[in-house]
Amino acid sequence: MFLDMVLYMFLYMVLYMFLYMVLYMVLDMVLYMFLDMVLYMVLDMVLDMFLDMVLDMVLDMVLYMVLYKFLDNGPGYGPGHGPEYGPV
Repeated sequence: MFLDMVLYMFLYMVLYMFLYMVLYMVLDMVLYMFLDMVLYMVLDMVLDMFLDMVLDMVLDMVLYMVLYKFLDNGPGYGPGHGPEYGPV
């Protein structure tokens, strides 16, 4: 039960950092190419904040669903919450 939690946290951190870094670089580069001519300083700053927020939300949601599904009894159950405890 405790190991499940540790494994979940470790996988979550590693996957989150890796995916965040890759997606952020790629999206930032692509969007930057399109906006190269237009007020790029201001737009890039706003874009970075927006990208940061969206990536954080999406990755958080996806990793939460994927890891919980694979590491425990299925969706709705976190590590350490077996069917006998009911959904989280």
